[in-house]
Amino acid sequence: MRFSLYGILFFLLLVTSQLRADIVYPARLDLTEVRSNIWEVSFSLPVINGNVLKAEPLLPHPCKDISDQVVTGDAYRKITSWQISCPAELLAGERIGIEGLLGSPVDVMLSIRYLDGRVHSTRLGPSNAFYVIPNPPTAIELSKEGLLTGTRYPLSRIYLFLLWAVLLTVFGKSFTRQSLLAQILGLSTGYVLSINGWILIPGYFALLVCLGIVIWLILADIKTKNYLASASPMLLLMGLTGLALGSTPYPEDAFTLYTPGEALQLHFWTIAGMSVGLILIFLTMRELMYLAEFLRKKFYLTTWLIRQALAIAATAWFLYELTWFWTMPSAVPTLPSLIWIWLAGQGVMTIKAGKSSPTHMSLFLGMIIAAGLVTGLTIPLTTHYQAILSITLTALLILTAFGREYSPSATQAMQYVVTFFAGTYLGSYAEENLSLAFPNSIGHLILILTLLTWLGLATKYRTNEKIVQPHILAGLAALLATLIFILHLANHFTVYVPEWEADRTLGLLRIPILSLVLLLLGIIFWPGRRKIHRTMGLAKRKPVFSLILLASAFLLLPYANVKATNPLFEPRPLTREEARNALNQALGNTYTAFNLPIEKEAYERLSQSVEEGLIDDIYLDSRRRLHAGVREGAQVSVQDVKVTKVGEQLSTTANAREAKYAVVWVVVARVEHLEHIHYRQNQYTGNITIKRDENQWKLSEIALTSENRTILKNASG
Repeated sequence: MRFSLYGILFFLLLVTSQLRADIVYPARLDLTEVRSNIWEVSFSLPVINGNVLKAEPLLPHPCKDISDQVVTGDAYRKITSWQISCPAELLAGERIGIEGLLGSPVDVMLSIRYLDGRVHSTRLGPSNAFYVIPNPPTAIELSKEGLLTGTRYPLSRIYLFLLWAVLLTVFGKSFTRQSLLAQILGLSTGYVLSINGWILIPGYFALLVCLGIVIWLILADIKTKNYLASASPMLLLMGLTGLALGSTPYPEDAFTLYTPGEALQLHFWTIAGMSVGLILIFLTMRELMYLAEFLRKKFYLTTWLIRQALAIAATAWFLYELTWFWTMPSAVPTLPSLIWIWLAGQGVMTIKAGKSSPTHMSLFLGMIIAAGLVTGLTIPLTTHYQAILSITLTALLILTAFGREYSPSATQAMQYVVTFFAGTYLGSYAEENLSLAFPNSIGHLILILTLLTWLGLATKYRTNEKIVQPHILAGLAALLATLIFILHLANHFTVYVPEWEADRTLGLLRIPILSLVLLLLGIIFWPGRRKIHRTMGLAKRKPVFSLILLASAFLLLPYANVKATNPLFEPRPLTREEARNALNQALGNTYTAFNLPIEKEAYERLSQSVEEGLIDDIYLDSRRRLHAGVREGAQVSVQDVKVTKVGEQLSTTANAREAKYAVVWVVVARVEHLEHIHYRQNQYTGNITIKRDENQWKLSEIALTSENRTILKNASG
């Protein structure tokens, strides 16, 4: 187990860290040491109403100008640059600031970057216009700060005392020492991952897992004790708890005051302090347990009564903490619905299989998910991964529900394939929808690994088949497969059916070739009960393979379609609903063209949905509106276009090939800047003229009357 745990932690450490960038403030004073004792100075002030604030930097006394000041800038800012000579070792204790801020609303961001990597950053304002440069910390100061901060961190978590009290009560000394080592190892790993920006776990995670362990240990059957004490699931859970404890997010500038060597010393002593804190909790609760045992014998208290009291207290605390999700739903981990279904299906399959070594299985599945996460983060193809995961997961659930006669090893191999695609889908989803995609993905991986370990515990705790009947597991698997159908059915009706309806108004029919082939194969291979079967009394073979083919036919409806001309079609005026579908198609094709990085490709895509004489105006105006108010360097991509209202037809031609409508439509765009992602919605009102042109609906005229821009609330972090 230790080798497997070390392996997965080492795998996480190998993946590259996230990129960092500095936000540009409107007013700045930057001092950067470019060579020994030679500094570049850049002083930037905003231009407000055509005027520049009359402020000047006051540099430390040892600093001397060695070059003339060069003034540059534009209509929004004035930048003054020059070089100074200043001994770095003499700056400690000196004052640096801005003269002329009194009475102004302007704050100045001060940044001092040394050649050795040390950075001092602060904000200067009218009330605090000067900053005293601190002395470099000594080795003793670093050890003191790290030990105190690290020790206080676990000691301030009350739930850790409860956890160790129960562990010592149930298992005694030997096993708890192993648990302590696992928790210290996890805490150290989580701290290293967190300070490098490689992991992001919600603060409530460790609390809920600890309370869950307490409740499980107290309420589990006494027969479970020997298993938990001799095997590894509880050790893995303790390691994951430590990982969550150590991965508290730190501000980006938390360690900029130190050189790389000083920061390394501080990290070492902080980890040492955290370890000392956990050891103190262990020793404290061990002595208290001796005292509690003495009092129990003296006052004739039963162990059962003490455990029940602890279980009630832990359960009440656990339920109280869960109410936080009710008041703040955005705190729930942002996992797609399909991933939750996969986790539930994983539980059904794990309980049905009843593996003898669930911890090793959880670690192995965790490593497969990690490989999938890396693939999904590297190659974000969310829609394709979702389709593949839906098909393979549905097939696996059908095998779980009906496929007793199939080889368990083949089912297990398919389970590994599904797990990999679950990871790819999750990684791709995080890359396209979540801020800080990589650390959030690793946090999701830890959450999934914890749930898989709990499933392993639940499976091992199952002592006989009567606790969970096989037909109940089959019913749950069928229910989960039905949920996948419902998700895709809703997607078909909201996304694909309007597109098919828009093609129908053009006289085109979409023929799902692949789905029809799969449907035909499903019917052909449907098992029948022949006369010889009835004569010999043989049971009819279950239609597992046919059900998989039929399910795949439904899930693949949007793919491999061929457009054919409807010979019975005659052009006629559109109804409002038909006009909505046609406008949805034309506007969707138009706005998604702006996602193409190459301008020539964007123009070619626009030519398919916009009349030639309107392309230039549409390209320039729509691109300007999409990027309005966005910071320089941000990436904007259109995610959704939807027509919300179609008014009466304003005009039409005699042959019904062209019509004009009053329309309200919304465009949802994804804005990514410095690894932060948010969504904003532009709502437009105007008159749009569409026309039939070469089996396409094209925009021939757009006259906007209003525009409203809002930021959407989302849980992307």
